[in-house]
Amino acid sequence: MGTRHLWFAAFAVAAPLDVAAAPRPYAGPDAARWDAAEAVEPPPTDPGSNAAPASAPATPAAAAEGSARPRRPSAKTPKFLRPLTLAGESLRLGGYLQPGFVHVSNTEFYADDQDGFDFANARVTGRGRHTIHGALQIGFDFNFDVNAGNFSVRDAAGSVIWRDGLLRFDLGQLKQPSSLSLLQYQWGLQFPFSPDTRRIAFGRDQGASISSTGRIADKVHLSAAFMMANGEGGFRQRRNLDEKFLYTGRVEVGGLAPVDLDDPDLEHSDFGFVFGAYAGHAKALGNGLGLDDVGAAETRTGGDLRLKYRGLSARVEYLRGFRGANGPESPALRRYATAAQVGYLLPIPIALPRFELVFRFQQSDVNTSRDGTEGAEYVVDNTARRIYEPGLVTYLYGHHAKLMLSYQLTDLVEGPRVDTNGAPLIGDAFLAFFQVAWI
Repeated sequence: MGTRHLWFAAFAVAAPLDVAAAPRPYAGPDAARWDAAEAVEPPPTDPGSNAAPASAPATPAAAAEGSARPRRPSAKTPKFLRPLTLAGESLRLGGYLQPGFVHVSNTEFYADDQDGFDFANARVTGRGRHTIHGALQIGFDFNFDVNAGNFSVRDAAGSVIWRDGLLRFDLGQLKQPSSLSLLQYQWGLQFPFSPDTRRIAFGRDQGASISSTGRIADKVHLSAAFMMANGEGGFRQRRNLDEKFLYTGRVEVGGLAPVDLDDPDLEHSDFGFVFGAYAGHAKALGNGLGLDDVGAAETRTGGDLRLKYRGLSARVEYLRGFRGANGPESPALRRYATAAQVGYLLPIPIALPRFELVFRFQQSDVNTSRDGTEGAEYVVDNTARRIYEPGLVTYLYGHHAKLMLSYQLTDLVEGPRVDTNGAPLIGDAFLAFFQVAWI
């Protein structure tokens, strides 16, 4: 491993933005890892015997983890909730459904009439890997969203992989290596919807990405990725209309135990943390946040931290956007978004269900030069808003089957904040979503 570490360190110094893999979108965790984590603890062996227990963990990592600390009993995922696999783990087909109900308290200012049943996501996912020779592999990932009644392409990319991600090349439509909220697995959230920081991030697009990930010390992990994309928003516009490109790069440094992308700590992990930072520049924006942005140049930067420890999980993220002037009626502006959340898996000694208390704070403004009062009517989207969101997650079989409940309290930070009677302009919201996942 020493040679590998030296080679990786040299590669990182030579091209810091070209090395490292942003985690793969919707690839799903390895089945062996999840089964080991969710299986009931095996009985202890006789100290005088060298025989291994009959139900030993399936992987070396799981074996080491199981010997390091006891885990609370947990129900094994039933077969009907596992993805379809062919040729071992070479091909995995799965998906997930997130149906739910949304209720927003109406106000005289904001009489929301869209209360009712909804789908946060309805996805079909797939992943394939094939070893060409030795440590060289080719693969593909795809992910379709069908909640609108048609197959909307989210991810569709082919890959060339060397040494399990020490060097990786992707080509197609995929998530750009940008914010943590974008790279999160949608099936791995503690809340029904992603935080507002995702709006400020450069999202999915068509392009090419080069990445690398590996250890540079005993308990230090380094990863980074760089992507060049059309900047048109992916399949919303298949070709690059203006021949100007979007460039994004991300670097992550993790210490102690690895920290996955999914929100909760369902595995009662040893303490681990990951610092991440990203920057991106678009020479000409597409129609992402508003018509006034089309054609403008913008640079976005951000930083984040995530950690897990013994059922406790926490993450915080901050993003900034610096958009250039885009005509006499569209001056330069700035955007920002921040989100912080924490969750704790209650240590109740039963196999299922498992309960997690969660809380999230968000604040964002997509146009800091306006407060919504510039025109004849108040424009809420131009004001900064703050959201407090407590919630409860009930895990039946980990992320394979769970119920997410949350209550959103929304405040407007600038412009009019209450009506003439002192009542809030925006009503609170209650969300209840269920997830069934084959991942």
